[in-house]
Amino acid sequence: MRRAIRLLPFLCLLAVPAVPQGTVSLRAPKLHAHMRRLLEEHGPMKGWVFFGDKGVFGETARNAALLEAAQALTPRALERRSRRRSAASLVDERDLPLAADYVRGVLASGAELSVESRWLNAISVRGSLAQFREIERLPYVDRIEPVRRGVLVDGVESSVQVDVPLQDASLSRAGAFYGASEAQLEQLNLVAVHGRGYTGDGIVIGVLDTGFHRGHEAFNQSGHVVNVLAEYDFVDDDGNTGIEAGDPSNQHSHGTYILGTLAAYQPGTLVGAAYDASYVLAKTEDVSNEYQQEEDFYVAGLEFVENNGADLATSSLGYIDWYTQADLDGLTAVTTMCVNVATANGMVCLTAAGNSGNDASAATSALIAPADAFEVITVGAVDSVGTIAGFSSDGPTADGRVKPELLAWGVSTATVCAFTDVGCTTAVNGTSLSTPLLAGLVACLMEAYPDWTVGQFRQRLFRTGEYFQANSAPDPLFVQGFGIPDAEDAGFDCNGNGTEDAIDLATLASCDCNANGAPDECDIADGVSLDANSDGRPDECANQLSASPSSLSASGGGSQAFCLDAGIARAGQRYLLLGTTSGTTPGFRLGDLRVPLNVDAYTRLAFGGGSASPLSASNGTLDSQGRATAELTVPPGSALFLAGATVHHAFLVWDAAPPAASGAGAAQVQSTAARFSFVSNVVSLAIEP
Repeated sequence: MRRAIRLLPFLCLLAVPAVPQGTVSLRAPKLHAHMRRLLEEHGPMKGWVFFGDKGVFGETARNAALLEAAQALTPRALERRSRRRSAASLVDERDLPLAADYVRGVLASGAELSVESRWLNAISVRGSLAQFREIERLPYVDRIEPVRRGVLVDGVESSVQVDVPLQDASLSRAGAFYGASEAQLEQLNLVAVHGRGYTGDGIVIGVLDTGFHRGHEAFNQSGHVVNVLAEYDFVDDDGNTGIEAGDPSNQHSHGTYILGTLAAYQPGTLVGAAYDASYVLAKTEDVSNEYQQEEDFYVAGLEFVENNGADLATSSLGYIDWYTQADLDGLTAVTTMCVNVATANGMVCLTAAGNSGNDASAATSALIAPADAFEVITVGAVDSVGTIAGFSSDGPTADGRVKPELLAWGVSTATVCAFTDVGCTTAVNGTSLSTPLLAGLVACLMEAYPDWTVGQFRQRLFRTGEYFQANSAPDPLFVQGFGIPDAEDAGFDCNGNGTEDAIDLATLASCDCNANGAPDECDIADGVSLDANSDGRPDECANQLSASPSSLSASGGGSQAFCLDAGIARAGQRYLLLGTTSGTTPGFRLGDLRVPLNVDAYTRLAFGGGSASPLSASNGTLDSQGRATAELTVPPGSALFLAGATVHHAFLVWDAAPPAASGAGAAQVQSTAARFSFVSNVVSLAIEP
């Protein structure tokens, strides 16, 4: 992509010989050379007009504009950004509207407006060479590039697909809840996650495709009609993404297949990957033979689903015409740039790798944009036994990143029929179909873990990929990526030790120092926490006490697990865990330390130890990493008198021999006060009725 060359400062130009009249300007033309050639050869076409700024100048005006942009967010978009946006604030300059004067100036040329994009700070317009020459002269126009074209991943635009009812008994197990879709969901271990009650309920999925016919019986079961929160047809510029007069006969088919893999609900016949999710639909592709899809509708569609609060977006579309593989660097294609913005806004995005095939060379690639976006999950296709499909596109990206990253069933994938609404399911090939299966998986995990970031979803799934599990690395040939993920392990056994995370935490096999429900080692692996010194402890949790859970029932009883971390410098020293039910202020002093616990009967009981104490391992020796674990156990009904109270704990470290296990008192503690060198933070436990 050619970028405009900025004019040199005036003082530097004084040293340059005068440019004879009629020679080329020092500034490169704003009009892309390839677009100029196309306009000369073929006449009027679409182009992107990029502006240099948003027309907002000065800090006061900028802050006011950002506040207005934040107030304009829909409630769902605001909620999602608050949970998962990776940038420091809820909005930035990309959310500001285009400068109205700039848009009017461009349209004054006679060019016809197609799409406005806040994220790109650009509009797409259809115009002639003369009109684009006029636009090029506008001072606020930064550059003009062609609106690139592409084809649907599965080539639906060039032929009508005929629905064929499934005959394969392995895909249509009579009486099974999932029917024809069971095997493709089992391959991802998604059925087990459904069994835990996570089916996408409360999650909004954005789908960008050709259109969506929702007349199939699997979308209209009594009490379970597919829930579409918003839809827009960017091809015909209206609010109907279904079949419309004048549409090509197969306009709706591709999108209907995609929606079927996600939202179908016809128990015993076909059940989708996220059958309880809600949907935002964007019709962005025209499949007529004389018209190639254009990337500006995709850009508009992605901004639409984000603004309508989609938690994730899936697309089985791609753009490569007028791009080369060298352009797929995560920074060049406009669809790629927009996906980068969407993921930064906390929306998980999934896209098909493409159906251009793969080879055994790591030096070649066959990707399509936006599969090269930095945090998009790019999906390839496998068959029923997990063998890579011959058509599944390979990577890497131009800058050497792993793509595709994950795989799912894309050979004879079961879905709804697009042309028959009753008594018909069908099977369709393509990375188009494997992509929404994985989108459904993400939706189900998102229901379980709504605060996970885009990066966490990626890392959790990558670590469970079957290729990565077998080889401890992704495919070096960039064909299989990390492999087929395991939904159950990604959500509930993040450290891959064969024991559920909740059990690891409850049994103290793992610690959760930041109390986010995940083992510390998973937080480090997911990138949630840093571990700069590689000691296996999250940096933000070093040298402190952590505990889980934060509350328990007095009548039902339970336990609270403690992870003590005094730092490796205190390895081998003694520790003592103390508690109080009477508060943390003013506490008491031990030598130079102030212990933030008020001494009461519980403090003395904990210190005294023995069978009467509810604490186990409350004193001992820190290990080679300066750590230890302990536990508070409350038998059912034993703490009824404490209902409504809060118990606080902290631990001490000293380098002397430990006090006697029983009969010890405050005097003995005071006698060794000078040897106490560390007191931890306080953790609390709420005793509920």
